[in-house]
Amino acid sequence: MRPVIREYQPEHDTPRLHDCIVELQEFERAIEPTLPAGTAMADAYLAHLLERCREYRGKIFVAEVDDQVVGFVCVWARVPPTEPDEPQTEYAYISDLVVLAPFRQRGLGRTLLKQAEHYAREQKATVLR
Repeated sequence: MRPVIREYQPEHDTPRLHDCIVELQEFERAIEPTLPAGTAMADAYLAHLLERCREYRGKIFVAEVDDQVVGFVCVWARVPPTEPDEPQTEYAYISDLVVLAPFRQRGLGRTLLKQAEHYAREQKATVLR
């Protein structure tokens, strides 16, 4: 079945998005073992992502294969600058991008990134970080 990239639907997607966050966190813990376990932080992290989406006109897009979420990207479209030495204009920011291991090497990450870029452009972002 062809993958589908669509906007996150909380009532349907939360358990699988949780799994994606856990996998991403466990990857990061392999690099930095002092980070909390994925299962311990996933719910709070998802709440954080959604709050930032509200604050910065963001969206979460999911990759779905056979009616199952297998990856996601989170993009914040209107992030204000916070450092005095950076340009003082808003920018878009990709906060997270993950595809579950069994579904990698199929172009899903690239497709998710393109969707995030498209959304950022729709929101009039001129810089994407």
